[in-house]
This record gives sequence, structure tokens and C-alpha cells, in this order.
Amino acid sequence: FGVSNFSPSQVSCLQSALKDPLAVNQIEASLMHLDAFENGTLDQCIERGITPLAWSPLAGGFLGNGKTSVLPTQENYKPAKVRRRLDLMARDFGVSRGAVALAWLLRHPAGIVPIVGSTQPERIRELAAATELQLSREQWYALLTSALKEDLP
Repeated sequence: FGVSNFSPSQVSCLQSALKDPLAVNQIEASLMHLDAFENGTLDQCIERGITPLAWSPLAGGFLGNGKTSVLPTQENYKPAKVRRRLDLMARDFGVSRGAVALAWLLRHPAGIVPIVGSTQPERIRELAAATELQLSREQWYALLTSALKEDLP
């Protein structure tokens, strides 16, 4: 079985009382929500073989072709810069902004599985293009640094 939104210490505590290993930790993860990348959650997923499921991988539609505003917690990142970078890559790849945002998650070595939902089959097909994109390390890093609060070299 799995858990949702557990911190690394919560996973460790629960796992110590279980006979079977946890299989999943469902977490919020996107270019507009990087907590799991910074707090050890994804590191622990790799270490323990836990599959991370990413809810809101398109930041509530902001990283797709949906809404144009971000949540207050997402303002800590660089929304305009992230969208510009995604738009450039989407144009270069010939796919949607959302497909690039999902490809970024899929490229992570933890094996992140994005959870997307739509009532429009065409939208799902559009986002499925993410599975075919091969972001280079440089492209992946460029997206990461476009989102971070502080600039990195």
C-alpha cells in the first residue's frame, strides 16, 4: 500500500512498524512545487524503491494551457520565467507546454508518475507526448533553475 503527502521522517516511522514495504508516496510535485526535490522525499523514494506519484503536476493548470494565475504558495517560485522556458522548449519539440512540464517530472531518476486528469480525450493525448520527449540533462537543469527562488550557477 502507499501513503500521501508523507515527509521522509513519517515514511520512516510508518515503515518501521510495517511488515511489507511501502509502494507509493503520492506527493505534490511540479516545476511550481519543488518541496519533494528539496526535502529528501524523492531521495528516500529512490533509496527505498517507493514510487512517487505526483499530484498537481501541472500546478493546477498553470503549467498547461489552462489558468493564468498561480496559488499563493507557487508565487515563491518564478512562474513567468518557468512558463517562458516551457514555451521555448515546447516550440522546439513541437508539443504543448504541459507535455514538457510532465516530461521534466518523468526524467527524474525517482521514477515520478504524474497524475493528470481531464474530461477531454484530446487533452490526454496532448499530454501523452511527454512520454516520448527525451529532455537532456541540460534542458532538465534549465527548467529546474528557471523555477528556483535563488539563481544557481
